[in-house]
Amino acid sequence: MAGRRCKVTDVREVLRRLRLGEPERRIARDLDLSRYTVAGYRRWAQTHELLTGELPDAAQLAALLHPPEGPSRPKNSPPSPRSGTRSWRGASRA
Repeated sequence: MAGRRCKVTDVREVLRRLRLGEPERRIARDLDLSRYTVAGYRRWAQTHELLTGELPDAAQLAALLHPPEGPSRPKNSPPSPRSGTRSWRGASRA
């Protein structure tokens, strides 16, 4: 599919730039992400200790991003770029 972005590649780029010390707002602007999504990836990366040491390759990162399916989403899974959309829409219709 032309124009479709690869989540693993985006997250790897976010991690790379966070490691370089770039501000979250600049990363968000350059990658066309929400700054809250970038902040969420920073928290997720800190939990998995990905901001220090060697940057994981794409396969390792994909395994961390997509853990085996369980009954519900684990607390340490990465944020969804649109995770708050449903609750916001539901609140406005009530």
